[in-house]
Amino acid sequence: MLHRWRSLARAAWPVILLVALAGCASSGANRAPAAAPDEPSGPPIALERPPVLVVEAIVTDRKGAPVTTLRVSDFQVSVDGRRRPGAALARLYRGPGAAALAASVTSTAPGETQPVAEPSRTIVIVVDQPSLGPGDEQRARTIVEAWLAAVGVADQVAVVALPLRRGASIAFERAAIRQTLAAVKPLRAAGAEALAMEAADPVLAGEDAKPPAGGGAVRPPAGQDARAGENPPDEATPRPEAAAGEVSSAVLRAHAVSSLGGLSAVLRSLATSPGARTILFVSAGLVTANARLEAAAVLDDAARAQARIFALQVPTSAGSYRDAGENDLRELAQETGGALVPLTGKPEAALERLAGQLSFSYLLMLAPMAGDTDPGPHALGVALPRRSDLVIRTPRRVTSGRVTADAIVASLSFFTEH
Repeated sequence: MLHRWRSLARAAWPVILLVALAGCASSGANRAPAAAPDEPSGPPIALERPPVLVVEAIVTDRKGAPVTTLRVSDFQVSVDGRRRPGAALARLYRGPGAAALAASVTSTAPGETQPVAEPSRTIVIVVDQPSLGPGDEQRARTIVEAWLAAVGVADQVAVVALPLRRGASIAFERAAIRQTLAAVKPLRAAGAEALAMEAADPVLAGEDAKPPAGGGAVRPPAGQDARAGENPPDEATPRPEAAAGEVSSAVLRAHAVSSLGGLSAVLRSLATSPGARTILFVSAGLVTANARLEAAAVLDDAARAQARIFALQVPTSAGSYRDAGENDLRELAQETGGALVPLTGKPEAALERLAGQLSFSYLLMLAPMAGDTDPGPHALGVALPRRSDLVIRTPRRVTSGRVTADAIVASLSFFTEH
């Protein structure tokens, strides 16, 4: 009898081994790996009520082409340094053909809503005249005209020139755009007094220039002394080197205060109505070392307006100025979910690529948590831990109580039906 059991065991052990291996493989496939600090958290969810915080993310490959195939589980989100346990996802198509593209998606994965279409994009082009030297104004016009040729006819586009003249308004008519472009001029050599003559007070018509209620005090960036925004000891007047295309630190501050103040006024005006916007900041350079408070205010205003800023750097012959102003342009854009777009020669290719990137976004609708409704912007972090081959652009601040477009409101029925 013992001999017979030994024979059966020898015959059966390969089968037992295969079954055991298959069981291990199955359990390994269905079990999430041990949680690591850099991995996404939790499975996709169906939210029981509308989200308070909605995060928009643009994802591209290394060549700048939009990536549309990600799932909600690919994203890792933290708010105020705290990992968020769950989110739902919507795909947002914008611009020409958006409705057809959204309608072509007939099925969704768990935790996803039906795609949303926004056929008309809202884009405000802000021309930074204080950064422009002689000859740069024509290059700035060429950039704006190239963008107008790249966008769809249904897109809402306006052009605003800084410094803002008192009573100026954001007009989306092509006649107003042509008039603004024709008046663009170089002001890099202008000091504080000349800029003040251009616009004594950067206030848009119908905009009271006061921070929105509940917005809280403007905070300087971490590690920055609040006194950094005070006037430097030297007068804000042009130095002799300005004639050669370079400017003094005092003039750089005067330019930054003027341009950032005007940009904040534009953002506050846009925040009065719902919807996400794109700001194209056409500038040869920006140096904010002595205007940190104004720079921080722009970032808060951009979060409240749900606006991303893409900086289009105008090629300029003043190499030192261009290099000095590039870093702050990049930081301003990246903080709001945009990017610096260097432009050399003909800008058409770069602008067409940018228009393509603005045609698709992911909306990450975060499961509500305590603290989401607190006033003021929340610190935001979004990553794709498992997709280092992709580039993700999201703002670093997010505010409560806003949605990306009116169409999103209709999609929120998803949360009450599931």
